[in-house]
Amino acid sequence: IEMGDTSIRLKPPPVDAEAADEILGQVGAGDRRLIGLFLGAGHPSRRWPIENFAELAGRLSDDEQNKVLVFAGPEERDLRPGLKERFGDTATVVDELPLITFFAMLSRLRVFISGDTGPMHLAALAGAGIVLISQAGAPDIFLPLTERREVLNQRAIKDLSVDEVMAAVNRSF
Repeated sequence: IEMGDTSIRLKPPPVDAEAADEILGQVGAGDRRLIGLFLGAGHPSRRWPIENFAELAGRLSDDEQNKVLVFAGPEERDLRPGLKERFGDTATVVDELPLITFFAMLSRLRVFISGDTGPMHLAALAGAGIVLISQAGAPDIFLPLTERREVLNQRAIKDLSVDEVMAAVNRSF
């Protein structure tokens, strides 16, 4: 059996796409390359350290073409305190959004960097390139439905370096 195209792409409703564009205008995204970071995961052991995400945001924001956005959903409310201070000028921490507006924001991203989460699958459906930070030995049957993905699962999540993730992001452009 030959495997067919595994990519699926959905578009957000126009009203939500407009809401996303308005938010992006307010944060000065302009025509810059949008990169999303999603900090959460279903279990803390599956989260890449926030300090690593902050360092990655700093490196990505060194390129003026990039605009880095940090997302955290309802399950990550415990991570929100202090995020704006941790990321400083290197990224914009996006307030919690309704699901369909969040999906519309994902549709504007060039790359989405995340652990193995529901939002990562939504980003793939929205058309963003995916850099998946995953646990060594994680089953690959649950990979996002897109050809535009880089999977980092060579070892424990906490042991994946910022250099490795940065290289994967660069391959995703």
